Amino acid sequence: MIPAISIEHLVKYYGPVRAVDDLSLTVNPGEILAFLGPNGAGKTTTVKILSGLLKPDRGTVKLLGEEMTLTARHLKQRISYVPEEIFLYPYLTGQEYLWLISRIYPVNEAPVKINYWLDKFSLLTVKDELIASYSHGNKQKLALAAALLTGPEILLLDEPLIGLDPASSRMAKDLFREKAAEGMTIFLCTHILEVAEQLATKVAIIKSGKLLTLDTLDNLRQQMAEKRLENIFLSLTR
Repeated sequence: MIPAISIEHLVKYYGPVRAVDDLSLTVNPGEILAFLGPNGAGKTTTVKILSGLLKPDRGTVKLLGEEMTLTARHLKQRISYVPEEIFLYPYLTGQEYLWLISRIYPVNEAPVKINYWLDKFSLLTVKDELIASYSHGNKQKLALAAALLTGPEILLLDEPLIGLDPASSRMAKDLFREKAAEGMTIFLCTHILEVAEQLATKVAIIKSGKLLTLDTLDNLRQQMAEKRLENIFLSLTR
């Protein structure tokens, strides 16, 4: 099986600071990897490299068997990335924004799919309003709708549930499980350990850019003699 994500000896510097330090890991198709670490551990830097927005200083990143580079346009059309700090065009309506995404990443049956995702994320009532008027939660839902509209094989998420109300958060988590069961690979950066416990098929924990562990949650519980991910995380990162 070709891994959906393969990272080998990844290194990234910001000036003298090594933000990612010889990181290697693989994620298989259909897995949900929770990528965890303290603030400044290198999580966001790693996911930006995976998305093709940052160039590593050393090492290789392969998605779906192809090397990711800044110019890998064909590969970028097979993935979606929702950053922690989302940017949406404020003077488009929500529906116009999804239409724009459907033109950049060709989407078959775009009208049907746009309506489906607007409905799925409870955005139909605000679809004709300017994004500038959206609440933070609605902006987050629109970003997730846009990411899923293109039917990505890999979904890169950085704190995707921040700002969502409880009902929307539960719906999104159910949706991530459903998409993973269909074969989508999800790389999830989050500080919310409860979300990682609920969703992840594997957990990776990093600190200062270094990988501390990569395993299933059940295996980590056995190895650490701990039931709660919070205790495992704190024990490894203290």
